[in-house]
Amino acid sequence: MAVEKMLFDFSIIPMLVIKNETHITKINKAFISITGFDLTSGEHVFQQFIHEDDVLPARMLLEYNGNKANTEQILRWKYKDGRCKPLKFKIEKKSRNEVLLSIEDYEVVHSTESKKFINEQVLHLILDLVPYPVFVKNSKSEYILLNQAQADLFGLSIAGMLGKTDVSFIKKKEELDLVRKSDKKVFSSLEKVVLAEQYFTTPNGKNYILQTIKVPFINAITSEKNILGVSIDYTEKKLAQDELLKTNFELDNFVYRASHDLKAPLRSIMGLVSLIKMDETKENKDICIEKIETSIFKLNEFIKELTDYSRNAKLEIQSQDLDLEESFYQILESLKYLDPVRKVNVGVSIQSTHPFASDKHRIDVILQNILSNAIKYQKPHNKNPFINIAGVIDENEAVIEISDNGIGIKQEYQEGVFKMFYRATELSEGSGLGLYIVKQSIEKLEGRISFKSEENRGTTFKLHFKNLYSRK
Repeated sequence: MAVEKMLFDFSIIPMLVIKNETHITKINKAFISITGFDLTSGEHVFQQFIHEDDVLPARMLLEYNGNKANTEQILRWKYKDGRCKPLKFKIEKKSRNEVLLSIEDYEVVHSTESKKFINEQVLHLILDLVPYPVFVKNSKSEYILLNQAQADLFGLSIAGMLGKTDVSFIKKKEELDLVRKSDKKVFSSLEKVVLAEQYFTTPNGKNYILQTIKVPFINAITSEKNILGVSIDYTEKKLAQDELLKTNFELDNFVYRASHDLKAPLRSIMGLVSLIKMDETKENKDICIEKIETSIFKLNEFIKELTDYSRNAKLEIQSQDLDLEESFYQILESLKYLDPVRKVNVGVSIQSTHPFASDKHRIDVILQNILSNAIKYQKPHNKNPFINIAGVIDENEAVIEISDNGIGIKQEYQEGVFKMFYRATELSEGSGLGLYIVKQSIEKLEGRISFKSEENRGTTFKLHFKNLYSRK
């Protein structure tokens, strides 16, 4: 059925379907061209378009009973301007209540001009069946023929591009220069030119990466040099390749750095164990055991970060109702071990006008990383260390600001804080994965993160979480 529909729609022969001997139910593009009527919507009675004197012959044709002598009939068709023109209607197929008719115009078909018209129609129909942008340019680089895919690429109509050059459509100088240079090379060398990566911006601002082939030929009608061009949209494939290269690079870097960060505490533990074996004094053993505990803690923290990284990359979002203020208090309680000597003053104020939902695990990972940094990187001699947490929740998003008066981040380090294994201070004892995981997690939740920081003054992170409550 799909093939039959395609043959009907794209046939160069004008065709229509009439139901119950009266109503036109289907037409193809060629029908519109020959009759001047687009009858694809609404109800239309076939007889209303036939000259009054031909209504009876039309009825006899539609009442066809299998006699081959009655399968064709010349009927005068009424055009919009009031004139009538004889067309030959032929029954191609008939079912119980439907008749498929083809139409032929003797005056057009048997004239030289009509043959040219038919050839052009065939060419246009063939080009429109090609799923890729196809175009023909003359020696002035003007578009003289193109298919619908080429027009769609520019976001324009075919008529809006014919007779014009790329100057009318391509606004970026470097993109226009590439097209002009390649056209000139085709005409001068009379050889095929391939643009392996043609970066292209449409008039409406959409960006594409194309692979374009341009082939010279001599136009049989005008005897001038023309260019036949075909483009393939390479955008998604190119972006996928770039993403794969980026992923491979990150994977290589990840394996190298992860193995290093895993080995470091293990080597430290092995060395301390050797010291314990050699030194039997209780005091030195206690010191070594304390250092072993520190190394094990670091190792455990790093393994947790690796787990968080893996979970964020692989697991789908699991949305549930969340009380963000309660989440902050729970995380702060779990981080008490980071500040055994002095107390950091923490203020939490979340204003909510709507229920909030998101992925609890990812939210906790994000908040825990930022809060732990705010605690760990306080100034050593700060008499009044603080962390202020303020947020507003509405039906669209939750906007959270976390501010501290810690050591801050030096200006030269700020650009790289969200990179994998990046340490923004020499005081850092972590793996450098924390803020990388934060950014990856918040982007997974369709949110965004930004920060402002001043050395020795403190840092403020601003988090935007999309409210997923309506998706539950």
